[in-house]
Amino acid sequence: MLELSELEMAAIDPKQPLAIGRFCTELSRMTLSNFEEKDSAVIYECLKCVASGEVIEHDWEFSTLFGLDASEFLDVLNNWPDIDASKDRDFLAINNAMANLLGYPHGKYDCWDEWMPYTRDEVQGAFSRWKERCGRSRY
Repeated sequence: MLELSELEMAAIDPKQPLAIGRFCTELSRMTLSNFEEKDSAVIYECLKCVASGEVIEHDWEFSTLFGLDASEFLDVLNNWPDIDASKDRDFLAINNAMANLLGYPHGKYDCWDEWMPYTRDEVQGAFSRWKERCGRSRY
């Protein structure tokens, strides 16, 4: 059975207000310059893919999956490349875009190449490095 840490439980408690930096344990501003160029490109493509609504619909379930509503998610993409992953909104958009593209049963895995220019392995690699960078490599 999966056991969640106190930090992970806080991250999913809808009664707890969001506070800057609650998700990412890096204390300093974490911009895209902190990442390899290819990882930044993969993150951007994941955000664009989710923003399109073609793979993961912007329906009643979106805010449950992402911790943001669709307009908040689109704001993150529209602010590209001025992203600060130490801010909860930016962190949630990036983290949950990759997590849901890789793990949510959206039914589009058979046609991955039609909507994503990077392979699943490349996205998984970028996601793993992302989690390590945020101090969250164990989830």
